[in-house]
Amino acid sequence: MWAKYKRSSFELFLSYINWALTTSGLPKITDQHRHIYITSLDLIKTIKKSKKWRLYVADGASSLNETECKAIATCCVRSADGRMRKDWLRDKVASCLLIKHGFHPVDCWRVKIQNCSHNPTYVDRAMERKPYYIINGHKTKDAGKKVSNVVSCGCAHDHDEENWNCEYNLFHTLVTDLGVERSQQGIFHCTNKGGYGWSNRGQQKTETIGKSIQRINKRIQFAPKKKCTGAMGRKTFITLSRKFFGFEDEKIKDESHHADHNAYMRYVDGGYMNVDSQTLISRTFQEFEQRRYLPPRPESFPRRVRNVEHNLGQLTESVDMLIKLLITFLKQLKKLQSFTVL
Repeated sequence: MWAKYKRSSFELFLSYINWALTTSGLPKITDQHRHIYITSLDLIKTIKKSKKWRLYVADGASSLNETECKAIATCCVRSADGRMRKDWLRDKVASCLLIKHGFHPVDCWRVKIQNCSHNPTYVDRAMERKPYYIINGHKTKDAGKKVSNVVSCGCAHDHDEENWNCEYNLFHTLVTDLGVERSQQGIFHCTNKGGYGWSNRGQQKTETIGKSIQRINKRIQFAPKKKCTGAMGRKTFITLSRKFFGFEDEKIKDESHHADHNAYMRYVDGGYMNVDSQTLISRTFQEFEQRRYLPPRPESFPRRVRNVEHNLGQLTESVDMLIKLLITFLKQLKKLQSFTVL
């Protein structure tokens, strides 16, 4: 199998096997259970030592152009007889979150109704009704950091509930159809019973959402020869926002929640390199050799204690001086009040 497929397919195959073993109540294929899977583990280690495995480089995600994004945003969610197609609705909602908000596929999977704040009566400064949802969650690579994104109305003037190109209408319809009883589950966790055509198996969570753009492409043929993936959404969001619409980097990072500027720039330009960071150590060596830089010496523990005592002494003197100034001010204020009364 490894000789025929790529490294990513082989890793996906191994994760699927581990999922199947766990579902059946059996242990995963790990070194902790080597006494059970000794043959399989030896085969996997042999494959990982091969030159093809070590030299494999995953293809970076490409971005969609403005015409392809417009085709996704305006695709129909109703069949020819006017009936709402729930599977088309979910694909379009997932694609909007990936492309228009820079979500990772796993971010979409984590969206729950109970974590969404709804304001259906909001009026903007142009005195037009623009309802919105606030999606609250956590950063993908830093679960302790809370982040949020806003799904708002995109109608020309006042909100039009019949406009199926409005992002708010799509999201609101999906949330309303799922109902309050599923508020603790993700909005993309539905099974085929609801008519959505998606499975809620954990193994397929990111793969299913990531293929939403590909399913729309297969249906409306906006880019017949292009293979669309979920990673395209975040790449498209940053590329078009910066190069096509001309937004500033800080505003884009507020929406995409990029904490590292270098990681953000690599989305914009795959060949980006921070020259200052790459040459910092070498420049320090050269400055030291040319006697223009002296590295700091580590202080001993007694010296650190003396520094702390010295700093505390200076702080005490400053506090005493502040108290004296405050007492003088109060005395002057009291004299001023007595003079005013007279």
